Amino acid sequence: MVVLTFRYGREDEEVMGLKFYTEAILDYRQVYPEPANQTTIEELTPLQETLMRKLGTEAYPLTLRVSPKAPPSVRLHPARPYIGSPLGVSYEIKVFITDKNNDKPHKRNMVRMSLKTVEYAPETTVGIIRDPMCRPRISIVKHFILSSGRLEIQAVLDKECYQQGEPLHVHVTLNNSTRTKTVQRLKVSVIQHVNVCMFTHGRFKNIIGTGDSSEGGAGSSAVTP
Repeated sequence: MVVLTFRYGREDEEVMGLKFYTEAILDYRQVYPEPANQTTIEELTPLQETLMRKLGTEAYPLTLRVSPKAPPSVRLHPARPYIGSPLGVSYEIKVFITDKNNDKPHKRNMVRMSLKTVEYAPETTVGIIRDPMCRPRISIVKHFILSSGRLEIQAVLDKECYQQGEPLHVHVTLNNSTRTKTVQRLKVSVIQHVNVCMFTHGRFKNIIGTGDSSEGGAGSSAVTP
């Protein structure tokens, strides 16, 4: 079976039977013996056919499906150090042996495997192709009371949408027109904002990546969230 786990609280804070997670079974299949009411036969994939020829008749193929409406795997980074079960949405495949259908599976008779679902953003939005030249950018201007001139900072991204694990390049431009002020250090941070709609005040805001000019010198550095 495929189990979705949504953990919205730290595992080390669960006391007196209080649990900060919710589980949902997305798909359940009985492999052996085959159910009597099963009328349809699943078509084997090329990979399953190869494994059946290699493993022999003692292997039982199965197909599990995850609904396209299921949320993608999301990892929430807590602000304080944490080494417990990951916060966010995670998936797991569980295969177990029981004597009856309603028996509760035991860990000694169970095999578990993690599963990750990824949601890719489409390249087009409402039929309009995104212009690669229209890159996200923002600029701020800092004025000083006791000094003439101003300091202007502009940050530009390579593109609007990034896939999971893809390096995030930030191009920063400084325009210092003051005579007495000097920029000695530049730091770039990637902040994760998550709104959890299952409970009130479910907002997470944490730093998941940083880049410092003192580490890479005057050159540029890539931040991988």
